[in-house]
Amino acid sequence: MRKRMIFVILICLFLMNGCQEKQTVRILTPDGIPSIALGGLMDEWDIGVVSGADLITSELLKADYDIIIAPLTAAAKTYILGNTAYQCHAVLTTGNTYLVKEADGSDAFDLEGKKLGAYGQNNIPDLLLQMYLGQNEMNPFIQYEASVNDVVSNQVLASEPSDFFILAEPFLSLLEIQHQKELTILDLQTELDILPFVPQAGVFIKKGTVNTVFLNELEENIRFLKENPMEYAEKLLLISPVIAPAFTYLGEEVIRSSLPRSSIVYYPIEEYQSTVELFFETVNAFNVNILGGEVPDEAFYGS
Repeated sequence: MRKRMIFVILICLFLMNGCQEKQTVRILTPDGIPSIALGGLMDEWDIGVVSGADLITSELLKADYDIIIAPLTAAAKTYILGNTAYQCHAVLTTGNTYLVKEADGSDAFDLEGKKLGAYGQNNIPDLLLQMYLGQNEMNPFIQYEASVNDVVSNQVLASEPSDFFILAEPFLSLLEIQHQKELTILDLQTELDILPFVPQAGVFIKKGTVNTVFLNELEENIRFLKENPMEYAEKLLLISPVIAPAFTYLGEEVIRSSLPRSSIVYYPIEEYQSTVELFFETVNAFNVNILGGEVPDEAFYGS
């Protein structure tokens, strides 16, 4: 009996030590779908959430975090300029960009001369939009908003909302469910026959370190959210609003609805590096302003 008790105590100490070690690893993610992808790990790992790509880019320069979830283009640009201490270890999200209109009984998307609300100028959402417009030879009047939140606000509050607009999950589900908008939706990633997928956000780990425990748990977490979206949404609502206030704001129904269209993946970079490289080449061919016509070299990728 005494041996069994000692064994139980040792197991408990081992588990406690493991949790303490996880809490010493500082992780940063932008809000939206990347934070939802990491949400199931927030009860064990020290994960901070920030709003806006600019804050993520500044942290890539400072290297205060062990792991950062960042847009591939932003991370690549800081690397090309020689200003980042992080390497890409996995792709976490792919082309989460949708062309949307309020339902009018037609599936047609004739944007010629129409007002189009957009965001992310000279970034991935804008890149996909411009490729789609070029492919279909359409020329709408584009009104760029400061953020995807402003696109939503414009559609809900403006006296003359846009005829068409660009959105990403979970804001797409937010507009449908919380604001009860009936929408017709076009997935731009599937409309563009240019790449196997469009890598959007990646997992970046500080050079010289590889946290296989985190990567393994992240992969398992993503597998769970895909197989159990209802349970996963319920789990996120149990997380303290102090840590992730957006989950409480979105609510269970919006989170659950957003998961199938979120394009959350776990693609280890050693298996998908060639697609990421092809993506960078495509970006340069279409808009040289994003990466300056250069691509990251081999050291950009972790192993």
